Amino acid sequence: MRAAAVLAVLLLFACDDDGIRPPIDPIITDLTAEPLIVATGEQSTITAVGYDREQHPLTYSWEATGGSLAGAGDSVVWTAPEVEGTYAIFLTILDEEGGTDTDSVLVDVRNGTLLINTGGGLIAYGFDGDHFGITEGRSLSGTDLLKGDDIEVFGTRIYLSGIKEEYRILEVGYDGRLLSSTSPIRPDIYAAGFTVLPDGGFAVLDNYSDSVHILDQDGFPRATVPIPDPLPGLLGRQIVDGLVVGNRLIVSETGRGKIFSVDLTTYETFVFFEFFETESWLGAIAWDGGEVFHVYMNHDGVGKVFAFAETGEPQKVCTLPETNAFGLASVGSYLFATVNRAGTVYRINRFTRKVEKILDGLDWPTDIEYLPVGLEKG
Repeated sequence: MRAAAVLAVLLLFACDDDGIRPPIDPIITDLTAEPLIVATGEQSTITAVGYDREQHPLTYSWEATGGSLAGAGDSVVWTAPEVEGTYAIFLTILDEEGGTDTDSVLVDVRNGTLLINTGGGLIAYGFDGDHFGITEGRSLSGTDLLKGDDIEVFGTRIYLSGIKEEYRILEVGYDGRLLSSTSPIRPDIYAAGFTVLPDGGFAVLDNYSDSVHILDQDGFPRATVPIPDPLPGLLGRQIVDGLVVGNRLIVSETGRGKIFSVDLTTYETFVFFEFFETESWLGAIAWDGGEVFHVYMNHDGVGKVFAFAETGEPQKVCTLPETNAFGLASVGSYLFATVNRAGTVYRINRFTRKVEKILDGLDWPTDIEYLPVGLEKG
């Protein structure tokens, strides 16, 4: 009798006033795209898992912000449009009682290639997972590359650094041939990295002298810009990466957790953003082309990636499985990070914050850049 009374109470609370239990909406428990990045005109398979607790049949309705969809039910094929960008594929499921659920997945359309600088040479990585070497080892057209870990992309041009015992900045072709070289950079300038400037000159990041050296196209100095408020004696923990936004050079970091900017006309410096974590240092920095920047932080032996804008609080994106991420590239919805000591490359979804290892066993991968040109193995 007591059990019957309890059951009656449970049924009462599970039903509407008229004694009829309200319908339960179905749920989309999983929605995936494979691959996540495709070239224009290529295809991605979109697969969903829908769940209805009452075992009602489900109707799947698909839409996309661009491209075309083929198929029906819980799996369709999306064909990318002829315009690069990030596209959303929407799914709505409907049961026979009118219950619905909606979700979406993003697919990036990019025709370019990731370039990864390693101890074994420059590697091209296609978003289909194929990768191949452009240069052999640390040599370029028979010239030893004994210095320099950076790779920079300026438009569709590729730049590397280091040549024999002299530090130079080199332009290379898509087949690894040496196209041009600056004159030897002044020997008292130590380059932790470099950035290509809008006028074709260069900014060399020198963490020995705590300065940014502005060079012309031939490698001759125009100006030397001291780091604002550096932390002395902290070699290796300041000015390791830079990028250009408009007429400003954004540099990570001062040694005190501060990212600073250099006005490329006046060479004035400003603190661009300040992180307040103690016992941390900032490394590679990336920009999404809009308002959002990403930076790698090593804090208490843990490698993290943060998103930030010029104003507001930084947001943690993820923790990487290994520390010492040297390179960071932003491509559409994703970040790509190289971890030199582990020999790995990770893909990070900026929105879901999912971290996936896409390459392993590389020889000391350092910098990574996106080239907006599709390269094929020659």
